[in-house]
Amino acid sequence: MVSKWRAAVGLEVHAQISSTTKLFSRGSTKASSPRRGIQLFDIATPGTLPVLNRACVAAAIQTAAAFSSKINLLSYFDRKHYFYPDLPNGYQITQKRKAIAEDGYLEVPVCHTTSDLPETLVVDRNEVINVTIRQIQLEQDSGKTLYHMTRPGKYTTEVDFSRSGCGLMEIVTSPCMSCGTEAVAFVKELRLLLKTIGTCDGNMQDGSFRVDANISVAPDGSKTLGTRTEVKNINGLRFLHKAVDFEIKRHIQVLDQGCEVKQETRSFDAHRGVTVPTRGKGLWEDYRFLPEPDLPAVCLVDEPLKNGSESHVISIQDVTSQLPTLPMAVRKQIMAKHGLNLQQCSLLMDRNAVNYFEEMLKISSLSVHKVYSWLTNDLFPIISEGHVEIDFLERCPISPIQLISVYEAVKSGRITRGHVKKVLTRMLSESSGSTNEVIIALDISQLSDMDQKELEAICIDIISSHPKEVQKIISGKKSVLDFLVSLVRNSNPTLKPQQIKKVMKKLLNQT
Repeated sequence: MVSKWRAAVGLEVHAQISSTTKLFSRGSTKASSPRRGIQLFDIATPGTLPVLNRACVAAAIQTAAAFSSKINLLSYFDRKHYFYPDLPNGYQITQKRKAIAEDGYLEVPVCHTTSDLPETLVVDRNEVINVTIRQIQLEQDSGKTLYHMTRPGKYTTEVDFSRSGCGLMEIVTSPCMSCGTEAVAFVKELRLLLKTIGTCDGNMQDGSFRVDANISVAPDGSKTLGTRTEVKNINGLRFLHKAVDFEIKRHIQVLDQGCEVKQETRSFDAHRGVTVPTRGKGLWEDYRFLPEPDLPAVCLVDEPLKNGSESHVISIQDVTSQLPTLPMAVRKQIMAKHGLNLQQCSLLMDRNAVNYFEEMLKISSLSVHKVYSWLTNDLFPIISEGHVEIDFLERCPISPIQLISVYEAVKSGRITRGHVKKVLTRMLSESSGSTNEVIIALDISQLSDMDQKELEAICIDIISSHPKEVQKIISGKKSVLDFLVSLVRNSNPTLKPQQIKKVMKKLLNQT
């Protein structure tokens, strides 16, 4: 069955720039409390003027270059007027007339589908899609309004201005995505990109990376989009996925009933898993934009600048010359070098484990797929269960050498495959020493400390004194081997059956 509806999803991402000071003042962006990092300009003290932070402009240029965007040599700041308690000026300084960059794209791997949409709207796939970036604009952040319940039914309101004036990049996409899965894939890739080039830390929980989603549904084949609703301030990937898919299904239900979708702003209720209306669209456009009179145009040049050049001009080449290798290029290199597929590479990239993976291959003789299997099937689940945020190679308590030694312990028969989770969990939680120390502490060793030559001597004695049983084993009755193993254990009960069997099989193959 083919769906008669087509969904269109666009995102607006507010990424706080990783700078030490704010966009228009010297206030610190690393304030430790609500009263820290505030300059007079940040709280709209009369007579104070904005001074543009060059580092924030450079971050926007780097980000635009990573998107292959057109970077405008001249861009302008504007005032966007609206009232909110945490906006002390009564307006936000943003870029309305001409943003710093426009018309870029981001290659996004979409490797699996876990969408709540009807099957007719979603196709499970493993591919790369291009998400169009309409523009990147610089703007200042607002403060933060905090609500506290003093007693049941009674609340107090506080405003934290420490965030007020921090530099933001608003990254706006075209409505070229079709479901929550694609929206989440884009946000994950965008966060990875920004963290790679160092322009934003991508922390959604702390509010330095916030997402608004614009959703519309139109008849399949229509050249125009349907009525749009916006879901504001989504602060998690799981919530983004649910919010987008819920809105698409809600639009379809409304349209199937012959009704019209209302143009409005909504928010996502995480407890109920639904979106709820907050205000009508009619209020959105009355922002009374006007040019910012206290700031000149942002002037950029293409060519490198000489020492002593004018300080108000920034060179695009100077800023973008040190860009690192971008995530999609790294992904393609791994695929070509190691033969992994897109989904496998994306998982390593998502966990920041590429260097860890490479180090394991370097120090061991294991195959690529064996190393990948141990990372993804054994180590990653332990990390996830412990809710540990880790940069694998730099900060993981379990080093590549330790993980390899756990594999060797399984291969030698010292521990079973079922013991691996216990060993890794202990290593992660206690940052223990060697694998050997952990195995001893857990008392899970399948091998005794008996000298190998001594064990072989006992096994040879048992084999030579039981020729009939040996013949039965050679003729195919493998169960008789357990009888010989029990005889060996009678001489030393601390010996492990697996250890004895390994020696017995070696000796029997020589007869």
